[in-house]
Amino acid sequence: MTSIEQLSELVELSRLDENIIAQHKEPLLKALTEWTPEFTSWLHTKTSCSENSPELLMDGYFESFVCARYDQTFYATQYQQALYWLAQGIAPSQAIGSLSQIRQFFIHLTESWQQMDLARSLCRVVDLSQSIQATVAHLEHTLEKLRQAAQQDINRISRSCSVLGNIDQDDIVKAYIAHYRWKVRAYSLALGEPLQQEEVPISPHECELGRWLDKGGIRRFPEDVQEGLLAAHERLHHLMAIILDKAKNQQPQDISHYLMDLEAASEEMATILGNCIEQEVYQLAVEDNLTRLGNRRMFDRELARRISHSQRHNSGFGLLFMDLDNFKTINDRYGHSIGDLVLKSVAQMLQAMMRGGDTVFRWGGEEFGALIHADNIAEVGQLAERLRAKVAETPIQTDLESIGVTLSIGATLYSPSDEKSDGMFRRADSHLNNAKAQGRNRVIVG
Repeated sequence: MTSIEQLSELVELSRLDENIIAQHKEPLLKALTEWTPEFTSWLHTKTSCSENSPELLMDGYFESFVCARYDQTFYATQYQQALYWLAQGIAPSQAIGSLSQIRQFFIHLTESWQQMDLARSLCRVVDLSQSIQATVAHLEHTLEKLRQAAQQDINRISRSCSVLGNIDQDDIVKAYIAHYRWKVRAYSLALGEPLQQEEVPISPHECELGRWLDKGGIRRFPEDVQEGLLAAHERLHHLMAIILDKAKNQQPQDISHYLMDLEAASEEMATILGNCIEQEVYQLAVEDNLTRLGNRRMFDRELARRISHSQRHNSGFGLLFMDLDNFKTINDRYGHSIGDLVLKSVAQMLQAMMRGGDTVFRWGGEEFGALIHADNIAEVGQLAERLRAKVAETPIQTDLESIGVTLSIGATLYSPSDEKSDGMFRRADSHLNNAKAQGRNRVIVG
């Protein structure tokens, strides 16, 4: 069902009404022509338009009310008049209000003719016109809200990415911003804004997002949303191609018919892209950039969670402070790129040794921390020793040579009887210092 059919049904404009108006078409046209100067003068006084403003009625506007065929032609005429008034600075509320004058004219005219059936039919036509005016008013209001919301969301995403500095602005963020703006652009075209020479690429494989997805970017998304993203992206391009064609042919009134479908596709895409960006922002906020282990912020969150769990269930957990021995010597001898490789390799070894319920973090520099599931201090010491031994017996392969590294570890157990974590921190840190003072490559637990 077309927009005009839906609105006609809403105002209960029927074939019978069309037939009644058709019977009186000629005298109605004559009366409207005679009344036009009075109406335009009234419209000038009620709006901000001066007497020197351009004509406020487009050709065929009044005639459309009594054309007796309320189809797409009527819809286009009324829609274009609504856009014209908007361009002249006439507020939508004023434009809709002006139709009350037209209604009153029809009522007084038909009463003088003693044609009450004609009055009812013409009032339904005015209702139809007001519905079209309201459609344009709604689009104008929606466009303004969309522009504000889009800019706020784009600023939020860009600010988050800028602060963290590690999300590639050339792919997913730019794609998110560009496709978010397409929805806004569609609404602006429906309101008669001129078409630019360069608009949205017709093919979904030619835009920045499409090229990035085809080069493997699709793998950045969970498998269960990949198909939905590709389908929404293709649908969005298809709808934008139709909208651009309507705009090119100067048919803005036909664009509104596709806006709901376009908004649904746009929202689906924005949700998937936005979730991916937010997940990456979150990961960057809580992960160490080099090793991809949890960072100090994540450590603090996990520690608070474990303390709360420990106190509720009267259970303990272990804390390990680990320091890579003589790391400065490695950096000085081989350079920082090799030093980074060593850190990443050690992080991978520690991560691989974690059991379910254990978590390792990069504390900072060459220091690591781990929160581990343990019922007693002996269990803490056993895991710490396994970690130390694994690192010590696994040389790290580099382009220069194999490099042997060792860990010093301070380990302790948190007990629910501890009121704060300070005591646990002091014990683990003291044990780590003692391990290094006693020759390194050793575990001290207690």
